[in-house]
Order: sequence, then structure tokens, then C-alpha cells
Amino acid sequence: NGDKVQEANVSDRRLFKRDRHGFDSGLTESALTGSDSHWDNTSTGLMFEAIVLGQSASPVVLLDEIDKARKGDRTDPLAPLHSLLEPVSARAIKDISVNFTFDASHVVWIATGNEAANVPATVRSRFREFVIDPPSGGAAIEAAHTVANAVYQRIGAELFDPIDKRIVVTLAHLSARQQIHALEMAFAQALASGSRTVQLHHLPRDLWEAPQDEVRLKIEDGSPPSSGYLH
Repeated sequence: NGDKVQEANVSDRRLFKRDRHGFDSGLTESALTGSDSHWDNTSTGLMFEAIVLGQSASPVVLLDEIDKARKGDRTDPLAPLHSLLEPVSARAIKDISVNFTFDASHVVWIATGNEAANVPATVRSRFREFVIDPPSGGAAIEAAHTVANAVYQRIGAELFDPIDKRIVVTLAHLSARQQIHALEMAFAQALASGSRTVQLHHLPRDLWEAPQDEVRLKIEDGSPPSSGYLH
């Protein structure tokens, strides 16, 4: 019975296959629907591999940082989405590398980005948009605590004491990426000084020298992180 349950769980995971397509690496439209079969280095696209060669007809596809897609003179990475995101046209998508037509109308699409204005209106209109504001107040501190705990667990809970709440509050107005960099530097400084406890002076100087009232005000009045986003 145990073996049967394990097999069922594996099968269930395959039904919810997830694929990530990052637009921050200079990809072209061929990444989704294949490259021209006339080229020697022709290759199938993400949709063919996920649906035809995959385990599910309804994979979850994440279009990460879609606002960073760059249109060239002859290429447009977002062009295939006009057909792929329309249920009717998505029923007959062709991978030009193998000249094979298949149904991609059951794909679950999720896109992320920071600058919505950089995404063409024709693509945005095919999505339901959600604006996620940076956290403020208690939510910002809670998010900073989550980031701090993740860094603490990764760097080494055996080497250091848990991070003090004062450190978390000091970092709460920063973006998550900035918090990670500041904490990594603080752990390095603490290790170099032979301390098991990360203290304020282990953080970058511009953080612990800043008036704490100013930091607290940024958190309480809902001012966004310095980067504008928490990601």
C-alpha cells in the first residue's frame, strides 16, 4: 500500500508540471514556439517540450520578468503570446522546428514584472493584473524577519545566535535583495570579529548610523523600500 501511495503522489506532481521562462536573458520568440527548421541549430520551443514531451496538457508556465523582454529589428520575444494567450488560437499552436501542431489552450500562464508600462498593451490585456504594493508597518517587519531567518539558516545556525529584532527593524525599510546583502555582510563582519551575535555595527555603516526614528518613520508611514519593490 505504501508503494502505491508513493506512486500516486509522483503521478500527481507530474500533472502540475511547472516551467519558468525568464525574459531577462535575451531570449527570442523561438524559445516559446521553436526555431526555423531551415537552420542547422533548430530546436523545439518551451511549449512543445512542456506539452507534447511533458507529462501534462495543462502545465503552469511562469513568464518571469516579462517587462525585461527586448524587441529587436527582427525578433520580438512577446510576439507568440498573442496567440498562446488566446484560448481559440492556442488550440492550434505550431512548433516551427518540427512543423507539429498541438493544443496549448489549457496552459496556466503567470507573468511577473516590475514595470507594467514596458509590457505592450496587447499582451497586458490578455492577463488579469494584480498590483502588489511593498509592505509597510508590521507587515514590513514580518517580511524582514522571514528574510533574516532564511539568511540565518543558510549561512549557519550553528555558528551564530538568532538575529536580534533590532537588526530586523533596522532592515525592514529595504528591499529583500538589499536586506540579504546587508545581512551577509553583517555575518561576515561578526565572524571576522569572533562574535556569535550579529550587532548593529556589523551592518553597513549607512544603516546603523541612520537615525532610528527616521527608519521607524519610513516603516510606519508606509514609505516604499528604496528600490521601490520588495522582491
